[in-house]
Amino acid sequence: MPRRALLARTLAVGVLLALTACRDASARARETGGQQGSITIAAVMIDPTTVPDEQGEWLALHNDAPRPVRLAGWSLASAHDRGFVIPAGVTIPARGTITLARNPDPATNGGVRAALGYTGLAFANGADWLALRDATGATRDSVAWERAPRGVPLQAHSPSAAGSGATPPPARMD
Repeated sequence: MPRRALLARTLAVGVLLALTACRDASARARETGGQQGSITIAAVMIDPTTVPDEQGEWLALHNDAPRPVRLAGWSLASAHDRGFVIPAGVTIPARGTITLARNPDPATNGGVRAALGYTGLAFANGADWLALRDATGATRDSVAWERAPRGVPLQAHSPSAAGSGATPPPARMD
């Protein structure tokens, strides 16, 4: 193949790959209200002391975007667990924080108001990790620990809403 034809073919393939990547990024941006990377794991209660782990584990997700983000089909994964897929109807408000708890009942979970209960995850007090994946399976955020802080949440990221020490508000259910 002549050099000029090979160069033209290589350029065409590069343009096609770039357009595909832009389309994929555009779809993810629409899914997150136009803000890629805007959903983060704000905090994780790994080793509660006021109630047993199976009652008191929870995590907080924060949305930095100026618009609400629907989390239908997003998932949470941990080292040796089957994981959890967030169902339809869960939305994080614009610049807001929501809490998901292993046990969503504040009467038995240590007083945490949760937007949603999850199954399929049990955080290890020793080395473990937690990943948040969008509906396409792309990892949006993750946090790992060697030893869980006892009785206090691990502050994975500190957006102002999650870092205030207050229990984050529940999510809006559509």
